Amino acid sequence: MKTENMNRAYLDRILDGSQTDFYYHFGISSNEALLERLRGVRAIVIAGSGERIRDLARHWSILNHGADILEFPKEERFVTRYTSGILFASHGMGMPSASIAVQELMRMLYFLKNGDSESMDQVFWVRVGTSGGVGLPGGSVVVSTAGLMSDLRPYRLLRGGDGEYWFNGTFPALTCREIIAAGAENGQEVIPGKTVAGNDFFLEQFRLDGAICFETPEARAEWLKQLYNNGVRNIEMEGAMLAGYLNHWGFSSFAMICSTLLDRLQDDQVRSTPEELQVFSEKAETVLFNYLQSSLLEQRPFRTVSGDDKDVRMPGPASPDWERLRRAAVGALDSSYSPYSHYPVGAAGFTLDGRLVRGANVENASYGLTLCAECSMISHLCSTGGGRLAAVYCVNVQGKVLVPCGRCRQLLLEHGGPDMMIMTPQGVRTMADILPQPFTTENIKNY
Repeated sequence: MKTENMNRAYLDRILDGSQTDFYYHFGISSNEALLERLRGVRAIVIAGSGERIRDLARHWSILNHGADILEFPKEERFVTRYTSGILFASHGMGMPSASIAVQELMRMLYFLKNGDSESMDQVFWVRVGTSGGVGLPGGSVVVSTAGLMSDLRPYRLLRGGDGEYWFNGTFPALTCREIIAAGAENGQEVIPGKTVAGNDFFLEQFRLDGAICFETPEARAEWLKQLYNNGVRNIEMEGAMLAGYLNHWGFSSFAMICSTLLDRLQDDQVRSTPEELQVFSEKAETVLFNYLQSSLLEQRPFRTVSGDDKDVRMPGPASPDWERLRRAAVGALDSSYSPYSHYPVGAAGFTLDGRLVRGANVENASYGLTLCAECSMISHLCSTGGGRLAAVYCVNVQGKVLVPCGRCRQLLLEHGGPDMMIMTPQGVRTMADILPQPFTTENIKNY
């Protein structure tokens, strides 16, 4: 990432505690406990309306076992939800409003990832919305290859009366191809194309239906033809700024996915029925979730778990990367505090939403208060968004696999369930294998 483009003079004061950052339009600050639950964020999804954000978060929660949905306290400007590794936020309409949301989210992400560029770059950004098609009928889905202004040049801002700030408007080509491929796997056509973002809904889009109109039908037709001939396939109001800001920090994975509501070559006004518009809008959301499931969830394909009366398809790594997990557990050994036993232990686990959590043993002079590595790992789990453990690996200082003690088996069962997988000297086992007939919440339900 381009750390030289980050305002670290300000942002690092938040990290060292010398200053509190107020994300005013989201109604939250860097010293509030709610943000601690967002440390494991893996994607940021933005959309224009608050109602769409509520729907997107509910949908993602359902796809993740009904995961808890966290709500930000302020909703006068933007609606924000967090569930199962994804932060959903509305941005209003137009680049001025959306730029406020994006800048505050960038600051927030810097804080959540402790300014670590590698961790920040692992977060996927996407705007999902609607647009006017250019040579495409209503109901088409466009993934943007570039975000441009109405003159087909990148986003820029005035520097007072002394020039302009220019930004790079390209979207990452690899991410674009992956979204198209994810759509194709699910029978959906996703069309790549450049996107024009207007500062104004009427004048900069050469519309003829505004209260103020400077253009003729001929000029409108010529402008739209120029867009089409230059590879533009839709028009909206935020994409040029979004690409510009995220490129400025050097993010490697971000996208914009928009449904078209009409073909601007044919008309300026949307004449579809409310039912048709709902279908059009949902098409972009479907493409988004197909991609999220194939990317964020790629480490946890669905697996079949036997229930009381039927088999249930639930997320979880059918074959997690055990070597990566072992290396993470070995890396956790450096954090061990073991001056009494001189026996460091490291633990690492994958969560159901694909996060990696770690822990090491922390001893105490009273011996009995010593915390095992698995305890520390579960603390890391709870402090970075919670969720459920899917697979765990524990090692000693030689990197050899260890099995948890009885207390830790009980803790792992609480946060992973009987189907959680764990590496043992005899190979992979489930918690049900190593802790049969456990004590669970079922034993205390009626007391």
